[in-house]
Amino acid sequence: RTLLLLDGVEPLQHPPGTEGGYLKEEPLKALLNSLAQYSPGLCLVTTRERVADLATWRDTTAPEWRLDALSDVAGAEVLRALGVTGPQEELERASREVKGHALTLSLMGRYLKAAFGDNPDIARRDCFQFTEADAETLNGHALRVIAAYERWLESEDRRVELTILRLLGLFARPAEPDCLSALRQPPAIPGLTDALTGVPDAKWNIAVTNLEELDLVQTLPWEAKKIRGYNKGPAKLAL
Repeated sequence: RTLLLLDGVEPLQHPPGTEGGYLKEEPLKALLNSLAQYSPGLCLVTTRERVADLATWRDTTAPEWRLDALSDVAGAEVLRALGVTGPQEELERASREVKGHALTLSLMGRYLKAAFGDNPDIARRDCFQFTEADAETLNGHALRVIAAYERWLESEDRRVELTILRLLGLFARPAEPDCLSALRQPPAIPGLTDALTGVPDAKWNIAVTNLEELDLVQTLPWEAKKIRGYNKGPAKLAL
């Protein structure tokens, strides 16, 4: 009996459209299909998109649950836990304004704490310029908070951090060090990597750490991939 947690699978799925929700990776598809047909344990998958490959077992061994929005009280607790201050009714109203969207509340709380230091009052949330957009759409509240981060980083002249965020947006899955290193090399890509020209490793590492403290990025240990099937003899003959 085992518990397998697969968190954040959406980068391995096709985006909304004709193939929306279907897995791109054949090995992962085979694994989940086999687990749905027989498994003595439990596999928990989290994703923003339905796993279309498991539709056959949705009413049996692979049920699907949509996570409900946070209540006003729970949303207020999230903000307060992140250090946001203000009257309870204002915190609850802020949660209600973003329809209890957990990611938006987390981004909001960390932004207010980072941008306003010792006075992260919930009344300052007007800087996000919220509209009635649904939190699950591309024009939703979460992106309004991200836009506020962008304006703040620009105003603080933290161009390296802002450039790193934009570079990570180019990747559909975790960015590997060699790929990021290539993007850091001259010549700069106009309008994208200009701020990285001549930036030493120490300053790059500090910028990444700053973003990690804001919970905007996550770093993980990296191991070089092993290359298999290489034969030294034939390679020399080929040369």
